Amino acid sequence: MLFGLIADTHGYTDPKALEAFRGADRILHAGDVGSPDVLTELETVAPVTAVLGNMDWGLDLPEREIIETPWGKILLQHKDPWEERRDSAEKGRRSVPSIIVHGHTHRRRQEWRDGVLFINPGAAGLRHIRDVRSVALLELGEEGPKSRFVLL
Repeated sequence: MLFGLIADTHGYTDPKALEAFRGADRILHAGDVGSPDVLTELETVAPVTAVLGNMDWGLDLPEREIIETPWGKILLQHKDPWEERRDSAEKGRRSVPSIIVHGHTHRRRQEWRDGVLFINPGAAGLRHIRDVRSVALLELGEEGPKSRFVLL
């Protein structure tokens, strides 16, 4: 199963991102979509699941989504994942996913911590960029998750 991962588009859909996602089974947008047009354009490539970012005023999106896969659960959210996990644990609602996809920092990241893979695909938009613009591809196969970044 192949996922296209994108975040922080801030209303801009890069044609290179659309090309990178060709062949994906699903696209996960980790917030700061900026415009419903971004989701419409991504939908031309694959089904999209998106969550609300801190700049997504007026968009009707959930704050987080859990995607069930044969490999395990993927948590999709915009907020800092460590804060969210701590809050959930304190409230007795801790459900540890296998993978957490998030955005917000505009910096790409892939890191294993406590048996959980954290992936931030970086920022794909044109505004507030601190790093090279990027998206990511996540493949879930028999050997486990493999991901790679695609620079825009």
